Amino acid sequence: NATGVNTNCYINYSLDGGSTWSTIKTVSVGDGIGTALWNQSMPEACLNNATIQIVSIIDSDVNATSAEFRLVEKFDVTAPENGTVYVANDTRCINWTRKSISALATVNLSYYNGTGWSFIATVPNAGNYCSWKVPADKSSIDCRVRVASPINEFNYNDSQNPFTVRANVTLRDPNGGQIWDAGSTYPINWSYDGNIQYVSLKYSYEGGVDGTWNYTITDNVSVGSGGLGQYNWTIPAEVQLSTHARIQVADADPIFNSITTDSSNDNFTTRGAVYILAPNATGLILNVTDIYRINWSVFGNIPFVNLTYSNNSSYGPWKPIISNYNASKYHYNWTVPDDISNTLRVNVSDAGNPDVFSNSTQDFQIVGKVNVNAPVAADRWVVDTARQINWTPSGNFTNVSIIASTDDFVTNW
Repeated sequence: NATGVNTNCYINYSLDGGSTWSTIKTVSVGDGIGTALWNQSMPEACLNNATIQIVSIIDSDVNATSAEFRLVEKFDVTAPENGTVYVANDTRCINWTRKSISALATVNLSYYNGTGWSFIATVPNAGNYCSWKVPADKSSIDCRVRVASPINEFNYNDSQNPFTVRANVTLRDPNGGQIWDAGSTYPINWSYDGNIQYVSLKYSYEGGVDGTWNYTITDNVSVGSGGLGQYNWTIPAEVQLSTHARIQVADADPIFNSITTDSSNDNFTTRGAVYILAPNATGLILNVTDIYRINWSVFGNIPFVNLTYSNNSSYGPWKPIISNYNASKYHYNWTVPDDISNTLRVNVSDAGNPDVFSNSTQDFQIVGKVNVNAPVAADRWVVDTARQINWTPSGNFTNVSIIASTDDFVTNW
């Protein structure tokens, strides 16, 4: 705003509080308010005490000096922002642009975790810093970084749209190739890093394809401690069995459940299980043609079983008893065959998967049987008379012993 000048003037600037001046341009100054565009001779400098002076070309005593002002850098954070997802404890880059390559030697970097700011480092003003270890203290979808001048707290730029910092979880077992039996208990193991409190566990019998996690094992279990977690899963009978089974572990927090997750690297197998309950007793002796009840239990989706036996302990060959028998009956009344031996065992197997089976844990015996037809209880035999003793044998044997007793075989026989 000039009065009575009406001449050409220099517009000068000073970077040292007015000790020295540099000319920006020459302008014509008349009475009243005037403006000029600083579009040349812009110094590559950032400081807090710059000044402008307008001085008459013909009379240096005609001048005016501005109050001190600040020259600032023009920053623009380019990464991370716009929904980028970073993982706790990963090392990532912070990128930014700046107007000048020499105005500032260093910049201050800070991080906002959704609730507060923390200082990262003072680093060279090179446009990137690739040694940032992503903080693990808090997961958030409202994170930002700031690039700021170290000499002017008001000269900064933040990520324009927030990014995400999440924890990390890695499934360690099962990771492919295992065979797990329904009704048995197996450990699911994982490791974790970052701020995570609880995890969910899911099961897929379709290889986890297209998010087909068919069965929830648990919605909420402690993540563990010291970076490791474990859950002992007893596979229930209703679970669909599969050769393409996989397990998924995920952050139980709904915000991060879909992004903080990991699953088995490859398929494993879940299969049914059968267990023979009888015959399993030590010293068991069965007679040919007797009816013996074979008992078993079933876990998992096994609709039919095959029953076989061996007279060579667990080494086979296995001889058929019955095939495709209703597994849910859990017993079968077996007519003991004429296969005399003392090393017999019974086998129960899944009719649809012969690898799922159970053998008797102890050998038992099959022996022949003799039914005495005469004498009978009502007979009266006289001493020194010849009477006929009759019997019916069952089983493949050739000789019998005939023994008499007068006290029901207690002492005298």
